[in-house]
Parts: sequence; structure tokens; C-alpha cells
Amino acid sequence: MEKKTKSRLFLLLIFAVCALPIAASLFVYYVWQPARLMNHGELMELKPLPSGSFFDAAGREMQLQATGKWTLLVLDSGACDADCRQRLYDMRQIMRTFELNQDRLQQVWAVSDSVQPDGALLREDAGLKVVRAGDALLGFFPQPGVGRIYLIDDRGNQVLRYQPKPEPKRMIKDIARLLLIKKM
Repeated sequence: MEKKTKSRLFLLLIFAVCALPIAASLFVYYVWQPARLMNHGELMELKPLPSGSFFDAAGREMQLQATGKWTLLVLDSGACDADCRQRLYDMRQIMRTFELNQDRLQQVWAVSDSVQPDGALLREDAGLKVVRAGDALLGFFPQPGVGRIYLIDDRGNQVLRYQPKPEPKRMIKDIARLLLIKKM
């Protein structure tokens, strides 16, 4: 009887060892979901920005993408409120973090209305490009689209969208991971 019990326990142990990885993977997939914890930004469907998205000060259509550069894009009103100023400040700090990789990242403010941005605000950051957002761009992003920071890849595809009040440290980790840069 004792030999039979030992055999059954041994068989039960083998079954448990084989079933444990399956149970753990199901737990991680359905309950824990670490992919949600990985990115701070909302991962968007990989689609190129539409033509007619950006215009210069004279109203001429322009291309935003510089070859090989990812873009941090703030889509906001020209009458920049306190939240908008905070987003621009956060973006400026992120750009300073990636100072050694300035050739791979650019910052753009796409003004969503006809209000002229404050000159003093523009002088705070010499590297900030200001463009007018076209109707095609305003309708392209999921709503609400204005008041957000977007990450656009080097081919002009949307990649990530951040909440209106993002955490800059987590944004830095997202960008470093995507650009394959050792940060933090």
C-alpha cells in the first residue's frame, strides 16, 4: 500500500510540474497582462499621417518628417493654457534627456486653430517647430485629439498617444525603448 501511495504521489508531482507552466502562462495572459504595464502611452494602429496634415505660417502644405527622425508632436491650441504649457515643458525636458540623440528626435507643436502662439512661449525653446494642423490631421487622430502628445515614427506613422497629463519619466522610457537607446 505504501508503494502504491508513493507511486501516485510521484505521478501527481509529475503532472503538477507539467501543468504549472501552462497555468502560469494563462494567469499572466488573462489576469496580470504585463503588456499594459509596459507602455505609458496608448499604442495606436500603425498608419501613416494623411497628406494635408501640416501647413507653414504662409499656409503652404509642408512635410513634417525629416529622414530618420522620430517626432514628438503636441497637438494643441495656439492660445496655450496652463496644461498646454506643461505639455510643452515636459516635451522640452524629454528632448534634453535625449540631447545626445538630437539627430533622431524632433519636437513639433501642431497648432489646431487659427490663434497665433505667444512669441515668449516660442522663445523658451529654440528647437520647437511650430506648424498649423490641417483638417486632415485633426480628423485623423482618435477623439479627443487636441491636447495630447503623440509619438510619430521616422516613416510618418502614428505610434503612441499620451494622456493629456502624461508622466515624463515614463514617456522617456517609452521613447528610449523604441529608439533602442540605453536610458534610465
